[in-house]
Amino acid sequence: MSNIFFPLFSIMCLISCSNNHLGPAGSGIEGVWRLYEYGGSPGYGYYVVAVPGQPLQSLTFNKKGAVNTQGDQLNGVFAFPFYRVVTVQDELKIEFLADKKQESAVNYMRLEIVGDTMHIRPTCFEGCHYSFVRIR
Repeated sequence: MSNIFFPLFSIMCLISCSNNHLGPAGSGIEGVWRLYEYGGSPGYGYYVVAVPGQPLQSLTFNKKGAVNTQGDQLNGVFAFPFYRVVTVQDELKIEFLADKKQESAVNYMRLEIVGDTMHIRPTCFEGCHYSFVRIR
């Protein structure tokens, strides 16, 4: 019986793992992220705009699924007060929600976290992106 218990327990632990623990050593998405650049294309070429540290432009994600914005450069794109991280076809996505219990996303974007850097890429043909660095 004990020979079966350990493999079953291990499988159950792997299945129950959450995508909320992104990045190295489970650093997760929770915390304060400062916008340091954004980019896109108006139909020709590609532009990248550096964002100064002051006034602060940031997203704050908490463990209960709420997200707060600070700064006028984030108000339009990140206007929804809740978020959920999901995996869709082996790709991480962040869904922004109007209501915490909402079944389907109002808006979702590709998500990539490497160390203390996060890239959020809205769906657009020009390869739009928002790049953040963790500050807390």
